[in-house]
Amino acid sequence: MANTRQRSDSVHSSQRQSPYRAASHRPSPYRPSPYRSSPYPSSPLPETSVSARKRRKVKVEDDGIYIVERILARSFRRRMTLAGLREYYYLVRWEGYGPEDDTWESRSNLLQGAAQLVRAFESKDHPFTILDCRGLNPTAYHICYGLSAPWTTPSTLYQTVWHTRAEIKARGDISHDLVDRAIQTFERTRGKRPEKALVVKPKSPLKEKRPSEGREEEEAGK
Repeated sequence: MANTRQRSDSVHSSQRQSPYRAASHRPSPYRPSPYRSSPYPSSPLPETSVSARKRRKVKVEDDGIYIVERILARSFRRRMTLAGLREYYYLVRWEGYGPEDDTWESRSNLLQGAAQLVRAFESKDHPFTILDCRGLNPTAYHICYGLSAPWTTPSTLYQTVWHTRAEIKARGDISHDLVDRAIQTFERTRGKRPEKALVVKPKSPLKEKRPSEGREEEEAGK
């Protein structure tokens, strides 16, 4: 079964504790706090057991075999696991489950059955967004690392920091060309952006008059 793997013994949901676990698994006290776009460092990643059992091709209730649909994001920094390994964590969407059941999984756990998806995600530049900038020599940019899609649920496992152009390339592990294009686009469109990100919805035709209709009503009222 492609992209099949077991959830770790301490899986954490991006929103809440996932109910899809073996009965013997104890819920973790870890609860991520609301995401804030700020230069403050994010909270530490939760420790996740990497002692994955042998992969099986059938789903057994006590073992909890699941299928990885896709990887949505990656933590900014590697963290120490209970097994003494420093690894990245990945936000996983499970086949047959919705966003409320997305969970953060360590790299070694995913490599048990979804190595191809991990390598495909890593073959691309680490996703990032430029939120703001300050200073002139050198200019520092407020960067949000980790999100691969704008609709991904915010989490404290992403990182928002102030980085210069050189730091984005080096510490963000992002290609020079992509960083340069992103900064050029940000500088070109910065003055045109609203203060807050808004979802633009089409106006109702019942609430909006065409310019010609407005002029005709004004002339009729004279």
